[in-house]
Amino acid sequence: MRFKKAILLLLVMLLSCGLLLGCGSDKEVQTEKDKVPQELVIGIGRDFYDGPETGNFLHPSTGVWESLTYPGEDLEPVKQLATKITADNTNKVWTVILREGVKFHDDSSLNADAVVKSVMRLKNNPKLDGYNTFPNLDKVEAVDDKTVKFTFNRPEPGFAAKVAGKGCPIFSIKSFDEQGKVTHPYGTGPFKFENYKKGEELVITRNDNYWGKKAKLEKVTFKTVSDPSTRLAALTTGEIDAIVDVGGVLPEQASTIKDDKNMVLLTQPVTTSHYIIFNNKKEPFKDKNLRKAVSLSLDRKQLVDKVLSGYGDPADTIYTPLAKKWVTKGLWKTDKAKAKELAKVDKTQKVELVVNAALANRWPYKSIAEILQSELKAFNLDVEIKMGGGGGGLRVIH
Repeated sequence: MRFKKAILLLLVMLLSCGLLLGCGSDKEVQTEKDKVPQELVIGIGRDFYDGPETGNFLHPSTGVWESLTYPGEDLEPVKQLATKITADNTNKVWTVILREGVKFHDDSSLNADAVVKSVMRLKNNPKLDGYNTFPNLDKVEAVDDKTVKFTFNRPEPGFAAKVAGKGCPIFSIKSFDEQGKVTHPYGTGPFKFENYKKGEELVITRNDNYWGKKAKLEKVTFKTVSDPSTRLAALTTGEIDAIVDVGGVLPEQASTIKDDKNMVLLTQPVTTSHYIIFNNKKEPFKDKNLRKAVSLSLDRKQLVDKVLSGYGDPADTIYTPLAKKWVTKGLWKTDKAKAKELAKVDKTQKVELVVNAALANRWPYKSIAEILQSELKAFNLDVEIKMGGGGGGLRVIH
C-alpha cells in the first residue's frame, strides 16, 4: 500500500509572513535595529545529519549539496550542475558538460576533478552507493576542466535520472581526506553546513555566493524532536517556528492545527511509498495465493480516509504516482470475496507483523498494523505486532 504523505509544511502564520515574505517594501527604509532576523527553527522527527559513512552526508532537504541533475516534474531529470548530457549510440558512454560560474562553499570552483572524486567515492565504496548508481561503471574521467566522461560496461539509458539527487552528490576536493572520505560536506547548494549536535540540532547558513536564486533565510536550525506530540507542543509554545518534514505531523494532528488561528497548515505531494513485505520463504506466506488474498482484502482507500484523514493516495504499485511514466493504475482493487476464495488456511496460524519503530513517530504504522491484525483474522491468521527498528526489523523478518 502507498500513501501520498501526511503533512509536508507547517508554519506559524505570523512568523512565516516576516521570514518568508520579507519585511517591508522597497520604498521603506529600515535600520539595523528594525530588521527582522531571517532565521527559522524547524522541528523534525528524525536527524538530517547522515554522516560521513553515507553517500550524501546530509539529508537533501538541507540544500547543502547538489547533483548533476535533480528529479523534476513527474520525477523526470532536470539538469542542475550539468548543462549538457549526451550519450553515444550504445548508451554506454555519457559525456557531461558542467555549469560555469559555480563555487563550492570552500570558494573553489566546480570542475571535472571534483565530480570524478565524488563519483569514485561511491564507486569504490558500494555501501555509500545507496541508489546503486555506479556498479556497472568502468571508468570516469576528466576530459577537461568542465567535461566529464562516464564509461559503463553495459547500456545505461537512464543515466541522467540515476545521477539525480542522492544518486550522485557532488562535493569539493577539499571535502576529502587522504583516504578519500568526506570529512566536511563542502557542496554548491544555497545553504552551507554550519554546526551539528548529535540528537539535538543541525544548523545551516545561507550561501551568499550561490550560483542560482539566493535563499531568503540567513540561518535554519533543524531541531530533532522525535515524539510527534512533543513536536506539536513545541510549535504551539513557540519553541520552534515550523514543522517541515515528510511525516512531520501525524494526520490526526491536522484538525488541531487547523483550529488554531496562529498556525497555518500546508500540504504537498511527495514520493514516499509505504508497503508491506511478505516473507515468502516461510509459512504461511510461501503460498502465493494467500499473499494475493491479503492484498485483495485490504481497502486501501478506507485506510487513507480513516487512518490518514485523507492525506494520501491508495497505492497501485510501490512506485509513487508522481512518476506518471512508470505507474500502472488499477492493478489491485479490493475484492474480499475473491480473497476468501484464494485463502486456504485450514487452522489458525501465528504470524508476526514487524513495524519499523524508528518510523512510527512520523507515520501511523501502529494504527494500520492493528487494522491489518483485525482483517487477517478472517484468514485464520493470528497476527502479533512487533516493533523493530530499521535494519533490525529486516533481521526479525529473516
